[in-house]
Amino acid sequence: MRGSANLRAAVYRRQFSYWCLALFLFFCSSPAAAETAAAQSPVLRVCSQNLHRFGDPEAAAKRKTGREQQRALVRRMRQASCDIVAVQEIYGESHREAKRNLSRIARALSKASGRQFAYFTGDSFDRYIRNGFLVAADVGWIVRRQDFLYHGLPKLQPLAPADNFIRGPLLLQIALSSARVKGLSSPVNNVIVLTMHFKSKAESYKDASGTLFELLRMQMAAGLRDIVLREQQKLRHDGVLIILGDRNSDEGSAATEILLGKRELKEFVVGGGCRINKQLEADCAGALYRAPVLTGLLARCREQGVPVCAGGSYRYKGQWSLIDEILVRTEDTALFMDNKGAVKAGFLGQFAQGSDHRLLWAEMRLERGAVK
Repeated sequence: MRGSANLRAAVYRRQFSYWCLALFLFFCSSPAAAETAAAQSPVLRVCSQNLHRFGDPEAAAKRKTGREQQRALVRRMRQASCDIVAVQEIYGESHREAKRNLSRIARALSKASGRQFAYFTGDSFDRYIRNGFLVAADVGWIVRRQDFLYHGLPKLQPLAPADNFIRGPLLLQIALSSARVKGLSSPVNNVIVLTMHFKSKAESYKDASGTLFELLRMQMAAGLRDIVLREQQKLRHDGVLIILGDRNSDEGSAATEILLGKRELKEFVVGGGCRINKQLEADCAGALYRAPVLTGLLARCREQGVPVCAGGSYRYKGQWSLIDEILVRTEDTALFMDNKGAVKAGFLGQFAQGSDHRLLWAEMRLERGAVK
C-alpha cells in the first residue's frame, strides 16, 4: 500500500511540475514581449548550439573565463533571434548542477533580449554533460516533456548486449500562443522539438570495431528515427516535428543516412548487403536509396549555395564539416523555404568564440501553404 501511495505521489508531483512549467511560460512573459510576439511576422526561429561543456570550471580555465564564454553564447542566440534553442553539452556532475549552469545562460539571454527564457535539462548516463532546451515564454505552453535515455537501441547483432543513448534525447511539445497564429487560415498550432547528441569520435582507440564509434552512432540514429516515426503518428495536421542537435557524424556518413531514412540498420548486419568504408560511409554495392523520412535543412541550404550556410558547423584541422543539423519531416520542408524555394536557415558565430561548434538556426512559417 505504501508503495502505491508513493507511486501516486510521484505521479502527482510530476503532473504538478508540468503545470508549473506551463504557468511559468504563460505568466513570466512581460506585456511588452507579448505585444512584440503578436506584432511580428508569423514565424518561429529554432536554433541548436553545442555549449562546449559550459559550466565546466576546468574547461573554462583552459579557454576563457566562464563569463566570457557565456557572453559569446548569448550573443549568438540573440543575434539569431532564437525562440527555441536546443542545447548540448550542458556541464554538470549532477542534474542540479547542470540546471544551475543552464539557468545562468537563461537569465543572461532573458536580460539581453528583453524576453523571458525558461530552461530544461534532460537525463544522461554521461558523468559530465547532458542535453536541454531554452524556450522563450512568449512562444507558448509546454504540454509534454519526455526523456528518452532508457529507450533501447536497435541491435546490429542479435546476441549483442543492449545499448542505450549516452545523453538521452529530450522532447518538448509546445502549444503555440494564440498571438503568434492569430489570423492565419491554416496555422501550425503545435511544435514538437527533439534534441540529440550522439557519441563522438573521441577516445576512438577504445572502439574495438575500428570505426571511430560509427557503429554505435548508427544504432543511435536508428533508435532516434524509431522515436521520430512514433511521434509522427501522434502529430495532428497542425503539428510540426523538428529534430536538432549534434549527431557527431558527417553529412555523408552511414549513421546520417540511417537517420534520414535513406538506409536501414538491418542492411548492415551480416549478409545485409551494406558495409562501412574507411570514410565511414555506406557501401551497399549499388543498392538504391530509400525515400528519406527526414530532410537536413542545413545540408539542403548548403546545396542551394545560400551564403549564410557556407562552410559547416564544426572545424577540425582547418576543415569544415556538418556534424550538427536541424532536421524536419520531408513533407514539412516547404515551411522552411521562401517564395523562391530557398531554405531559410544558416550558421552563426565565430569558431572557438563561445563554442567549438557554430550556432545553427532555421526559420519556420506558421501557416501551411502561405509563402511570405
